[in-house]
Amino acid sequence: MIVDMKKLILPFALLFVLSACDSRDFDSDTFGPSNITVFDVAYAVSGTYAECTISYVAQDKTIETEISSLPWSKESFPVTVRGTLGLFNASVSATCRDNNRLGKSSVSVSVDGQLKSRGATTGFNETAEAQYVLINSVD
Repeated sequence: MIVDMKKLILPFALLFVLSACDSRDFDSDTFGPSNITVFDVAYAVSGTYAECTISYVAQDKTIETEISSLPWSKESFPVTVRGTLGLFNASVSATCRDNNRLGKSSVSVSVDGQLKSRGATTGFNETAEAQYVLINSVD
């Protein structure tokens, strides 16, 4: 009995290609509910200036900007980080420029009630910045 080699090569080639695919790359655990971490993020700005332009990363990862008197705070809000490659850059900055040319400003990022980052500056039109990158801690 003679076997046609062309008929054998195609199935073996297909098996070889399929065995090289690693289904774990697309495993539901990577992006499923078991691989989610929720953080509570809060921002604060204080200082001697009467008014500052404040920018921060919001819950939906957009950058929000507002002009506010000091002290200013963004109450704690939940941030969900999904998957092993997920992250959230919790960031706040304040640029102050009023008549108090020698004023000071301080910004902070808190996560789950703990201070994680602080920045400060002195002087007219200077920007104080603080940021903290949140990553998924579920293995």
